[in-house]
Amino acid sequence: MNRKRIIVISAALILGFVLILSVKKQSQIRAIEQVFRYDVRCTAEYKPDLLDSLGESLGIPSDDARLLALSLRAAPLKGCPSDFKNAYKAHIDAWNDYDSERIKQSWYQVCKIAERYGVDKRFYEN
Repeated sequence: MNRKRIIVISAALILGFVLILSVKKQSQIRAIEQVFRYDVRCTAEYKPDLLDSLGESLGIPSDDARLLALSLRAAPLKGCPSDFKNAYKAHIDAWNDYDSERIKQSWYQVCKIAERYGVDKRFYEN
């Protein structure tokens, strides 16, 4: 009888652990989605087609890019995994430095990390 009890308790602990991990992952996904929503609102304030203009010229004045970076720094990163936070902060720094190549590369990294966590692509693909 002790053996059955140990098996039942072990199974319950494993199930509880899996449930906790699942809840944490869903919480992280929601936090990342919140950042993407915030990002869209901020970029729309400076230029509606901003995300389509990341060629040689960013299509916005450098002062606006820095203001955008300042706005993005207020993104709600609480609850996001640390690798996502770090990548998003690097993306903000690229905007602040007005470096189109780094903006593209850092955004790619942000999106790849979001994808790895299971965030729906509609949040970050145009």
